[in-house]
Amino acid sequence: MIFLDWLTIGIYCLLMFVIGLWFKQRAEGGIVGYFLTGRKLPWWLAGTSLVATSFASDTPLLITGFVRQNGIAGNWYWWFMALASVATLFFFARLWRRARIVTDLEFIELRYGPGAGAALRGVKAVFMGIIFNVYALGAWPVLGLTKVLQVTTEWPKGFTIIFCSLLALTYSVFAGLWGVVATDFIQFFWAIGGALLLAAFAINAVGGFGSFWDKIHNLPEANFLPTHTAVNFWESPLIFFLSLILIQWWARGVEGDGIAVQRLSACKNEKESFFAMLWFNIAHYAIRPWPWIIVALVSLIILPTVTNSVGIVDHELAYPQMINHLIPAGLKGFMLASFFAAYMSTVDTHLNWGSSYVVNDLYRRFIKPDASPKHLVLVARIVTVLLMCGGGIIALISSSIVDAFFNVLLLFSGIGLVGIARWFWWRVNAWSEISAMISSAMFAVFASPISDIFRLPDSRPIHLFIVVIGSTAVWLLVTFLTKPTPEENLKIFFQRIRPAGPGWKNIVSVLESEGSLHEPASIDSIKLGALGWCFGVSFILGMTLS
Repeated sequence: MIFLDWLTIGIYCLLMFVIGLWFKQRAEGGIVGYFLTGRKLPWWLAGTSLVATSFASDTPLLITGFVRQNGIAGNWYWWFMALASVATLFFFARLWRRARIVTDLEFIELRYGPGAGAALRGVKAVFMGIIFNVYALGAWPVLGLTKVLQVTTEWPKGFTIIFCSLLALTYSVFAGLWGVVATDFIQFFWAIGGALLLAAFAINAVGGFGSFWDKIHNLPEANFLPTHTAVNFWESPLIFFLSLILIQWWARGVEGDGIAVQRLSACKNEKESFFAMLWFNIAHYAIRPWPWIIVALVSLIILPTVTNSVGIVDHELAYPQMINHLIPAGLKGFMLASFFAAYMSTVDTHLNWGSSYVVNDLYRRFIKPDASPKHLVLVARIVTVLLMCGGGIIALISSSIVDAFFNVLLLFSGIGLVGIARWFWWRVNAWSEISAMISSAMFAVFASPISDIFRLPDSRPIHLFIVVIGSTAVWLLVTFLTKPTPEENLKIFFQRIRPAGPGWKNIVSVLESEGSLHEPASIDSIKLGALGWCFGVSFILGMTLS
């Protein structure tokens, strides 16, 4: 690292700080302005912000770990999510915009009403806004950038985490969502530029693209699909792949997570939210990952073995070590700034999203409902700082990005079906979701002991089956043993959202008999959505693999 490198990093950080200050005034008007940009977001900015958010400092390391251990086929560990993302696009993007809510947790009370609905909203605000969000911050983006900086600057881990935390707070604490998405837009292109730069140097290091292909095309790591290993059926990469493609994509939920909902709700209208999600899917799956995959494949040639400071193999470190090996002084600053961009684009979103849960769904709803807009913005900023501190602590005790990824996948695998059903079946109530959350977590924690009890292989596909089957049985039983949501709440929900399908025919009949059905939903929207989903998945994955 030379002066020019540090100057480049300094210019980048100053630019982000100035942009954050520029949007500070827009965030002062209240939580709709702070968390939703006043619902004025254009599709291209919302979609790019979603791509930037999913492009964290840990993502290149995660992909490198997948490729070095499982080849290109290892990317199916996240490519399978395209099936869910395209379903969000064609079935849910417009519905979320119709809801006219600040957070997806506010939807809970709209759907189920006060009482159990309000209780579920508060519980989820604590779990998702604080517990899960702090874990996600520390175990992924903070840990990812820490690993990169430890390799490239040799800073100690504690100091690096403090530096990363302060870096993320420089503008996100006061800028609101406008500042977040504006900086996301710049950070996305800076981060992509850094990835392309390293990929170009990697290809050059092995003698050009032709030589690169000659070296890797016969390697097992060059396969696009997993192969079956006969040694252990349930440990086979092919069986794990099939479990992801056939079950995991809908089990983790297809309606969209809180971050996607925030961006979709901030769009100008339903059409803008649809195109935002379309652009996200194209950029996220088809455009973004290939520079990382190329670097990971080249690293197998240049760095066949990579270990951490205590001599343990750590494939994730291959990516920052490739930076050290290939990027010359003078350009290394641009490369590190691209990691800062990837890091900040994710962390600022998690901070804004997490504080939106705490402020809108916990503090304003249960603690101080009469708080002024300025007071709520102040609380949001305090919560932002506290969340960042929690994420830093998690990063100190975390070591593997890949392990955290799979742990979270399994934890939420039992709530996907109830998340879909609450939109299209009137009988689902708040207790359905509460029981699904609790049982999914319990089955995920005890998946290994349950496997032993039934003499099943202790493998990820088996754990997935246990969580999905067990939690689904629990929430369906609870649904039929508890009272349905009050009819008045169901009528209000249906009139606003207009969900299609036979699951609401009882409520439609009531509204028709009262003469108050404003705009009936057509089953054709589901048929067209299914057709669009089939085409969309083929298009996105076709672009990704072509």
